[in-house]
Amino acid sequence: MSGNALPAEGAEPIALPLPPRPSVRAFEDPPVKTLRVLGALVLHAALGVLLGKVGSVSPVHALGTAALAFWVAWTDRTLVRTACLVAYIAGSEALWRITGANVVWELGKYSIVGAMLIALVRHGRFRPYPPPLIYFAALVPSALLTFASADFDRARQIVSFDMSGPVSLAVGVLFFVRVRLTGRQLARVLLHYVVPTVAVVVLIVMGLAGSEIQFGNSSIAAASGGFGPNQVSASLGLGSLACFLVITTRPVPLALKGLMGCCLLMFAAQSALTFSRCGLYYFAGGTLLATVLLLRNPQMILQLGVGGLVLAAAGYFVIYPWLDDFTGGALSNRFKNTDLTNRDKIMAMDLQIFAENPVLGIGVGRGKEVREAMEYRAASHTEYTRLLAEHGSLGVLAIGMILWMALSHFLRARTVHGRAVTAALVAYTLLYMTGNGMRQVLPGFTFGLAAAMFLPGLGLRPAANVTPLVEAAPAAPGE
Repeated sequence: MSGNALPAEGAEPIALPLPPRPSVRAFEDPPVKTLRVLGALVLHAALGVLLGKVGSVSPVHALGTAALAFWVAWTDRTLVRTACLVAYIAGSEALWRITGANVVWELGKYSIVGAMLIALVRHGRFRPYPPPLIYFAALVPSALLTFASADFDRARQIVSFDMSGPVSLAVGVLFFVRVRLTGRQLARVLLHYVVPTVAVVVLIVMGLAGSEIQFGNSSIAAASGGFGPNQVSASLGLGSLACFLVITTRPVPLALKGLMGCCLLMFAAQSALTFSRCGLYYFAGGTLLATVLLLRNPQMILQLGVGGLVLAAAGYFVIYPWLDDFTGGALSNRFKNTDLTNRDKIMAMDLQIFAENPVLGIGVGRGKEVREAMEYRAASHTEYTRLLAEHGSLGVLAIGMILWMALSHFLRARTVHGRAVTAALVAYTLLYMTGNGMRQVLPGFTFGLAAAMFLPGLGLRPAANVTPLVEAAPAAPGE
């Protein structure tokens, strides 16, 4: 049977047009140590305090992390350690932006793209995989319109800013489609996102302690570390989702699952306090979809039932009442409000622009300028309508490739847990792109990780057995 075929139980295998098998075998899979994770969380809590008091440390941390990622990518034949550093950078991006790291604004995107490309090329893992290449190629022609309508320097800035998100998504898929992860390795990747997110929470709490905040019916920058509430909320929402996925990973020890449960509640509570609803919505969407799929495994029913009951009780009876009291009842009013904060108006304008420019659109990054002429100057928050307005019919192709990749990666998963993880990450990505566009590295990371091969069982292999896979070879028994 081909490694890309997923037969139904008791039925003949059905060939599917799925991504190529990853070219790296799982290796070196020691247990995840709870004390080590706890130590890393404590160290990053201290880092949050340090960054809050000595802002000059932030660019050192940012540039040092990027340099470490490049070095690991150069030396890591397995791609797993590189994946961990990619996750760490994704978790640190909000940290750097909150503290004003004074480095390249899109450092998070550029550094993970650089690290992933270095790893693929250095170790001979790069193989053409058409969907992400077609997706990105579809966006290039409209960039030429931008250069034709503005001076070169201005056009270069616009294109490099607006295309950094699609680049990170395309390269993320090209990288992770070559990665195979056991349950423990997946947990490590996710934990590398969780750890710096703790520093984000510490920074925000330090800011809350020294300020008087008027809670109203809109997102609050002061409750988001002084930075964009939507982006901070989305980062915290992914932190909660990462904790949930670690909890549902079988080889993870019970003590670590309890620790992740505490982190999940902490991230969710802090996300709620930003008064930006998106983070909790993205988390809920990914978690709900994963839970539905995980319930197909009888062994998970008890764990999900007990764990879900404990977390839900703590959230509903303890954390939510405390937060609502802390905000003077404003939190309840905020989440009862279903207003789309003008996103619907921007989407309608994007669709109107698309109707008037259906072939190549108006050019990369020109949506805000054109909407200003329509007497509403605002940046797009919805990636799908932005693609239509700025890229025209090729934007339709790009959206189609995103959906094609999402479906093929889900069908490619071999296990119930693998499908649950893939579905959760894809759901988070698609929801994020609905409300936040491509403002952060997060969709590139999550959509890329969804393309990885999640191995059944522990997948233990000695380091000596690291060998490339033959692309068309059948899977070995037990893999």
